[in-house]
Amino acid sequence: MVGLVKSKTLLLVVVLKYFKIRVCEIMTREAFYTKLEEIEEDVLKMGELCAKAINNAVKAFLDNDKELAKKVRKGDDEIDKMEMDIEEKCISLIALQHPVASDLREILTIIKIISKLEKVGDNASKIA
Repeated sequence: MVGLVKSKTLLLVVVLKYFKIRVCEIMTREAFYTKLEEIEEDVLKMGELCAKAINNAVKAFLDNDKELAKKVRKGDDEIDKMEMDIEEKCISLIALQHPVASDLREILTIIKIISKLEKVGDNASKIA
């Protein structure tokens, strides 16, 4: 009888440990996707800033508006900072979550996109 109780107890411990691991994995994945969504939102904001910078740069050039040109050049610093912040978040996500396959490709694509957006911001600054 004692052996049966020990084996049931051992089985219960194993099941609870497995369940705890599975719950941790699910929560980790949820945290990963939450962080990834935050990064995606940051990329969209960066894209909006770049579009606004291009529009303002062209307007400043056509209207010879020096004040607007100064704003565009100041805005380039914000775009540069956003690129560094988003890239840091992506690297942190890769290091902490070890994404594979499509998740890793998405993060690497985001890094490439923000690099291109930063160049758009630089070009807007040059136009202004």
